[in-house]
Amino acid sequence: MRTLTLAVLFLLCSLWAARGNNVAISNVAINADDITFDLSWDNSWRDGVNYDAIWVFIKFRQPNGDWLHATLNATGHSIPSGAVLDLPSDYKGAFIARAGNGSGTNSFTGISLSWNHVANGIQNTANIQVKVIGIEMVYIPQSDFFLGDGQSTGTFIQQGVSKAVRISNQNVVVRASASGDDAQIKQYGILVHGAQGIDKDGITAVDNTGFPTGYTPFYVMKYEMSQEQYKDFLVTITPFHAYSRYPSMGPAYPISGVHPSLTAAQPERAMYFLSWSDALAYADWAGLRPMTELEYEKSARGPLMAISGEYAWGNTTIHASPYALQNAGQSNEGVSNPGSGVGNAAYNLTTTGFNAPLRCGIFASSAVTANRVETGASYYGVMELSGNVFEHCVTLGNAGGRNFNGAHGDGALNSDGNADVAGWPGYLNGAVTTASGAGFRGGAWNYFRESLLVSSRYYATSTDNNRNSSYGFRAARSAN
Repeated sequence: MRTLTLAVLFLLCSLWAARGNNVAISNVAINADDITFDLSWDNSWRDGVNYDAIWVFIKFRQPNGDWLHATLNATGHSIPSGAVLDLPSDYKGAFIARAGNGSGTNSFTGISLSWNHVANGIQNTANIQVKVIGIEMVYIPQSDFFLGDGQSTGTFIQQGVSKAVRISNQNVVVRASASGDDAQIKQYGILVHGAQGIDKDGITAVDNTGFPTGYTPFYVMKYEMSQEQYKDFLVTITPFHAYSRYPSMGPAYPISGVHPSLTAAQPERAMYFLSWSDALAYADWAGLRPMTELEYEKSARGPLMAISGEYAWGNTTIHASPYALQNAGQSNEGVSNPGSGVGNAAYNLTTTGFNAPLRCGIFASSAVTANRVETGASYYGVMELSGNVFEHCVTLGNAGGRNFNGAHGDGALNSDGNADVAGWPGYLNGAVTTASGAGFRGGAWNYFRESLLVSSRYYATSTDNNRNSSYGFRAARSAN
């Protein structure tokens, strides 16, 4: 399983279809306000717990103009038999998933999304160019879950006792003691009500109803963002914006070329060297948002009781010797000597001699036995939540993070190429230019084992807004 954003470009009478990963979008056409296409992807599922889906959004431009984000209509969409559409209230895209329980390949033909082109300032669509982009996501359902394990560095704990905290539709006080946590959460705690939000400055009453607590349903990217996905982002923004989001900084950086002819060195490996501002610019462009560290833990362990020292695959075992790569950097990159009966992950003991993270989803195809532990999958089927690249998350540990309002991106960046969503951590003077309120979870290919633990908060309040070889990203979106 791999991760690429796939774009299909309709240029007047000429079609170009991009295929990669296990997502393919093809046969794109536009007729007045209807944009039609076919969509397929492998390794899909829906069961009694959750499902995967494709977040589909559309970019358009007038001839030789800049790419802009399309707003969909509230009605008028046509979805083939066997598929289901989840249309959010801001109409910035749509989730498409299989309608019934099952697993395997989805192949949906003749999908038609109705474009509100008048709202986007377009009266006649005859000469409009369109890109349809799809990102694999996983639906995380509403449920109680446990936060923290009571033992890991900086872990969340119950008020007055070093045990995991149950997040539900009732008030609970959450404490933590990571080195960067503020006095409020260390000494007194933060009130969290799963369904209603948080008390951002104390333990009295909810005063931030928009903060994503992880209790209510949301979608999260199935994989960490790939190099190809980030390259596709860069080529659909202006050259000036692209330079601000990814300046040429030497041969270690995995994307090269001259805009818009950019190339990803290893397109299906996880994207790295991403600052918080870079990551949130991508989220804004895609109509998504950053995830909170509470959502990170929910995505990993689901509703199960926390286990002290567990990884994202649900136990405390982990492979601890160097991997040997096959087809390094290629689309079929794999590991020839994965651990058997233990969790597999990319971190400093397994990536000796490597200079970069691995292919997204690599252990799903390399595992000796295709089970949750050996593939490194989370309870809900999210990949690489432990290891490979750090997850940029919104922290609960300071006021900058607790002010996060859960807003989604609108598809557009500001004049400097920055995310400009008010209420996002790092928002200052109209744009996200700092990392105040941000942090990291989940460890990385060149970091130590304990940083991979689900409840470890070694770097949960880090405000580093630099680009680093261990920094990646995966975005989220609240469900309707």
